[in-house]
Amino acid sequence: MRRSEFFKTVRSNRWLWETRQPFLKPVDLSEEYPDTFTSYLHCVFFDSVAPNARMEGNIQRYDDLIELYTLAEQLLDFTTADLVIDKIISSVDEMLLLPGVDDIKLVYATTVEGGPLRRLMVDYCVYSEVRCLPRAKDEYPHEYLQEVVEKFMALKGKPIQDVYRPDPEDTSEYHRDAHADLMDKLSFALQF
Repeated sequence: MRRSEFFKTVRSNRWLWETRQPFLKPVDLSEEYPDTFTSYLHCVFFDSVAPNARMEGNIQRYDDLIELYTLAEQLLDFTTADLVIDKIISSVDEMLLLPGVDDIKLVYATTVEGGPLRRLMVDYCVYSEVRCLPRAKDEYPHEYLQEVVEKFMALKGKPIQDVYRPDPEDTSEYHRDAHADLMDKLSFALQF
């Protein structure tokens, strides 16, 4: 997998030497859903995202996209992660339905602190026209609520319409450069 830093590392000769393995072992991804990995392969080969947000009752669900993003982030494939971010933003723009509390819980359970997808979830709350949490506050992850409050406090006194909103025409705020902190945190794991 040419885009994944994870696969590049575990398939390298350096990895063999450092782990004192006589040969490359298969990479175990048995914990991943087969549909998620199939979607990941689609992204790698076609540079497009196969899963779509879907409707359940009157709620739009983003869990398939979130799981794909999480896999891409775990594999250090930020090109695919960027594609998924773009898909989420365009889906919200087209359907005019924000991710729900279950989607936010999934994001906070499966992604790293400070990651772009977490920032996107916070920005949707802060910059949406709803500007409130539609469910009881205790249903949301504590970290999420804390980040929402911090963002509101940072914007205190500024007109909301004059600040950044998740824009389907410019998603770069949530792209590869936004992963720099994550790469710094993970760089020690890649250096053997």
